[in-house]
Amino acid sequence: MVFHLIRNSSLVIMAYILILEDNYLLAGHWQELLQSFGHEVIWCSTVAQALKQVSSINFDLIITEMVIKNRSTLPFTSGGGLTLISQRALGKLPAIPILGVSGHKPIANASVKISLLEIAKDMGVDAALYKPIQPETLLHTVHTLLNCAQVASA
Repeated sequence: MVFHLIRNSSLVIMAYILILEDNYLLAGHWQELLQSFGHEVIWCSTVAQALKQVSSINFDLIITEMVIKNRSTLPFTSGGGLTLISQRALGKLPAIPILGVSGHKPIANASVKISLLEIAKDMGVDAALYKPIQPETLLHTVHTLLNCAQVASA
């Protein structure tokens, strides 16, 4: 890893980041933003692609949409971030920090509110953000997770 100092003098790590997101425009925006801060970013639109990348590259962080649409079987989904989180919990993925994102706000279903990000937190996601995400919020969360991971591995 390479270290950079940014404007507010906090330490930022140049990192290898995987983005799992099926919204092409959003993924491209995030990739461009993170690359402008010196990060190496690989974007995948399917869980299968992401698992293949994770098996061959030592990523420092994963940013994942919690629900990835499986275009061949709409309206069903392929699990998205929940798949990656469960794979990490089972020891099939390295202990990579995961930032879960979702555009699905909590759903009121009778007396129970269901939130994918709350489920993800219960499963061990390291941070969670609802879309739309402001660029500053994404950068702050990414850099916080990277700095925490660096401290934990030191």
